[in-house]
Amino acid sequence: MRVLVASIGCLLIATMGIAEQNDRTSEELIDTVARGEREDRRTASNALVRRYTNTVWKLVANVNAPVNRPEYWSDESSGRNISMAILGEMRARDAVPALIKWLIPREGQIVTNPGVRGLSPAGKALVKIGKPSVGPLIEVLAADTEERKWISGYRNDLTTEISIILRKIEGVRGASFVLQEAIDGESDAKRRSNLEAALEKLN
Repeated sequence: MRVLVASIGCLLIATMGIAEQNDRTSEELIDTVARGEREDRRTASNALVRRYTNTVWKLVANVNAPVNRPEYWSDESSGRNISMAILGEMRARDAVPALIKWLIPREGQIVTNPGVRGLSPAGKALVKIGKPSVGPLIEVLAADTEERKWISGYRNDLTTEISIILRKIEGVRGASFVLQEAIDGESDAKRRSNLEAALEKLN
């Protein structure tokens, strides 16, 4: 019984500590990390990590929200695309799978200026995130998917879009090396062919 009471007491103290940290601004928490006592520094750093993680997942939820009404796919002022841009600035590697999903227009999204070349909002965010995007993007290139084909008259098929992203992250030589390495390590003929097509577009 005493052990149970003691455990409950510790839990209440910890919960109160978390609540107290949640009431503080990020600037205050950062200041504590820099100048506070050892235990305070640890508590403040944990609070900052929680705050960052919660922010990332809330933004990812915005990105993944269903398209309930017509929206312009490349409108940089839309809530979805602003969320993508913030995730890019945060270098949020956990957002990579969600961003990849929106590299192409989805049903209900309107594509304007299909003849103009350039990256999608999701593509721009993936470039900002950088190297953590590379492996998942190469996996998409290797996969045999219908989405690889030209979609809704959009200027880039998915292979071209990802090739541009890789070139911006790694540079032409670096992206060529990464793709060639993936090709050399791939035993499946179809996946290998998909990667070779991407390497061709890169060059």
